[in-house]
Amino acid sequence: MLTISVVGIFFISADGQEVSKTELENRAFENFEAEKYDKASADFEVLYDLFPKDSRYAYYLGRSYFHSNQKLDEATELLKYAATRNYGNDTYYYLGRAYHLNYKFEDAVLAFLTFNKTAKNSEIKKYNIEYWINVSENAKESVKIAQDLTIVSEKSVPENALESAFDDELNGSYIYVPDAFRSEADMEMNYQTLMFLPNNPQVGEYIYFESNSKKGNMGLDLYRVQILSAENFSIPEPLPDCINTKFDEAYPYFDVSESVLYFSSKGHNTTGGYDIFKCIYDTSKSAWASVEKLYFPVNTPNDEILFANIADRSKSVFLSNRNTGLNEYIAYTFLNEKQAEYLTLKNREEIIMCAQLADKSELDNMSVAFQKYEQGTLSPEELSKFDAIPDDKYGYEQLLTEALIYQSRSDSLAWIVKDLQVKIDKEEDYQKKQVLIANSATINQESKRLQTLADEKFLLAEQNADPIEEETQKDKNPYIQIEDDINGITVYSYSEQSNQDEIYTTDNERVEYNKGKETARKVQSDFAIQQTSPYSLNNPIPLNTMQGGLVYKIQLGSFSQSIPEDTFRGLSPISKEVEDGTTKYYVGNFRSLKEVRKALEKVKDYGFPDAFIVSFNNNQKINIQKAKEIEYAKK
Repeated sequence: MLTISVVGIFFISADGQEVSKTELENRAFENFEAEKYDKASADFEVLYDLFPKDSRYAYYLGRSYFHSNQKLDEATELLKYAATRNYGNDTYYYLGRAYHLNYKFEDAVLAFLTFNKTAKNSEIKKYNIEYWINVSENAKESVKIAQDLTIVSEKSVPENALESAFDDELNGSYIYVPDAFRSEADMEMNYQTLMFLPNNPQVGEYIYFESNSKKGNMGLDLYRVQILSAENFSIPEPLPDCINTKFDEAYPYFDVSESVLYFSSKGHNTTGGYDIFKCIYDTSKSAWASVEKLYFPVNTPNDEILFANIADRSKSVFLSNRNTGLNEYIAYTFLNEKQAEYLTLKNREEIIMCAQLADKSELDNMSVAFQKYEQGTLSPEELSKFDAIPDDKYGYEQLLTEALIYQSRSDSLAWIVKDLQVKIDKEEDYQKKQVLIANSATINQESKRLQTLADEKFLLAEQNADPIEEETQKDKNPYIQIEDDINGITVYSYSEQSNQDEIYTTDNERVEYNKGKETARKVQSDFAIQQTSPYSLNNPIPLNTMQGGLVYKIQLGSFSQSIPEDTFRGLSPISKEVEDGTTKYYVGNFRSLKEVRKALEKVKDYGFPDAFIVSFNNNQKINIQKAKEIEYAKK
């Protein structure tokens, strides 16, 4: 927050000027009304710092942050404060919008529904609340799957100079729509934007552009004109309703080589604002196919516009106002991969990181690092930074790691397909059902592709594995001993003489030493990270045998295919559970939430970041909240 100096009845404003409260307030509101939100926020910050209980300042500072696409966490807190003090008729609407931009989609829906309860019908219609609820629901589904983009360049572009975004050569150029193509509404509204003009356009081809409807109150639609001769064009014709919606469509780009139209739309199943869509045009039938949305993170809750392919089609470019200030875009250029990779995102943190489109160093990938080592372009010292050890064991573990990644992604997509099938069965609207069917088919195809890759990696891992010999726990590590068995819970201990890597056990499993004699405290939890896996073909992972009472476990993964017994390396004890053709793997048995949380951090650090806690009571799975109630009721 700013440091504010108070001198008499005057304040030191953000720009260092000495002004009265009235002058500062008037200037803040003038800038806000003029949509100069960056300047307005600077003055409202001063006022809110001085009067933090004034809900009016909280409201306008929150809105200033929201409109300038900055400090969205602060924006939601400020608007929430104003809303709970009943300031402003539209506060819950803007709170929902701020939540939506900040990837808190369920909170956004709740805010919009709260607005609906108290707003007048005219206000609900004015702010189009039903639209924003649907958009938030769309966004919640859209960000679960992400295309793994390789960003090769970023360029900041002012909103009034979008044509400067393209450094690489296109198969044409962006020019302003000529007056001959503009509608009366365009002229009356002084609306003129860019359109893509192909190089050497041929007679019979089309040029695409956007225009306001004749009445000027129906928003933007896409139109096209046919080239009749070098100087003559057909009358502009609107594109069909399968492309144009009752919301805005803009920035069309037609790739002649693909016969695909790319465009931005605030309709269809947008994630929010303008999203980029594509639609294939069948020239032989003069018909348009179904509209498809490009994957996240190309599309986000922000605006994405002006998609275009580079001339040789090796790269594509689009503009987005994510990560920007007011009236600014970033042009992102990414590689067109022959076979796109897709990621399954598990939480909001992963989603936000993915949306940032930060440049990734290829050396962050261990397999690439090892390939560079083999090629002699990476030194052993550099390779060691990636824990990539060039021996047979590394080859096996690396293949196994890659197999698990592919398997996890495939299974996650398969579950999404199952959820979509339920929605398809329930959906009555034909167009919405067709969109769900198309999405389901695309995701299912990707799931099968990833499953094939996982199977190949598992097979290679088995071929590279060392011969497995029958070994006891003691033979594998002479310093690890089974100290005791208490009510079916194994207690491990280890000798102080061990000079090997750290072996972790839960606090309740630490061994007390007294004059050289090892004595184990009786414990209630069972968990260890050993040097090598205790599981093999001769000692397979057992089925989950439940214990009475309350038990916490850590779920490591859920797989539709069999995996090697030593997949989870030194984690112990591992158990598995088969349900509906899917095998779930767990580690540990814990009697307290404190112990399992501590172990979970170790498991994540050990290389299983997607692990999470599950709980059982008397052999029945229960939610964590219920488990906490049972645990604390005993204390």
